[in-house]
Amino acid sequence: MQHSNITRFYLSKKLENPSFEKIKIEKNIHKDFVELKIKTTGYFTNPPFIQVDEPNAISEIPLKATDIDEYIGIYIPKDFSHGKRTVRAFANIDNKTEVATLSFFLYPIPPDNPGKFFIVRDKIKISFDSGAVFKPIFIYCDTVVQNGITIYSIKPQDVLLKKNIKVTFISPEPDGGLYFRFNSGWIFQEKDINANKVDLSGYMWRTLGDVAIFKDTQPPIISRLKVNIRNRIPTVSFKYYDNLSGFDDKKLRM
Repeated sequence: MQHSNITRFYLSKKLENPSFEKIKIEKNIHKDFVELKIKTTGYFTNPPFIQVDEPNAISEIPLKATDIDEYIGIYIPKDFSHGKRTVRAFANIDNKTEVATLSFFLYPIPPDNPGKFFIVRDKIKISFDSGAVFKPIFIYCDTVVQNGITIYSIKPQDVLLKKNIKVTFISPEPDGGLYFRFNSGWIFQEKDINANKVDLSGYMWRTLGDVAIFKDTQPPIISRLKVNIRNRIPTVSFKYYDNLSGFDDKKLRM
């Protein structure tokens, strides 16, 4: 019986359709730098190249290979201008040139100057005095919609502030109230009582956090009311609950 010699090749990774072998840029924003990751579904024929277009500068980012299909680089903003950063990645994937872009927004807060800017265009304004932070930080905003309400997450939220930072919400919905959220529940800041207020403001005093406009339509609930009289002086005790604005004891009337 005659046997034929058959050579078999075993690949360490499943090959995708060549038409889908693109590159992808991922970002992870930290308080004072941005980690950039470039990945591919194929194989890098040569090391990729990344540059970041800043408002007034262009930065080339050194990359380090972490796998056959992944490189990582650290972007430290050189430009303290507020606004858009565009990442451009160039790579040769299986002898085919690929290009990818990714854009995001950064807003620097320096430690030695006051400033103000819109972190959400025409909607949320950030204001701060000189010395508001211990060292330069680069903030940004993510949004998510929950039950029809837009939540604006001002980040990073793990950096201790040196002074208060003012957050102003421009032209909120009528009868809406401004709320901040840090580590737990929502904290009431200010309400549009007359339904004609141009903006609502509050202060973030320890860290940055989440911002939202809610309409508080449910009054507080009072329970376990007890009235005691001792020496002809009445004392009142009770428990209360409110799902949003809380209870203002300065406005309590009996």
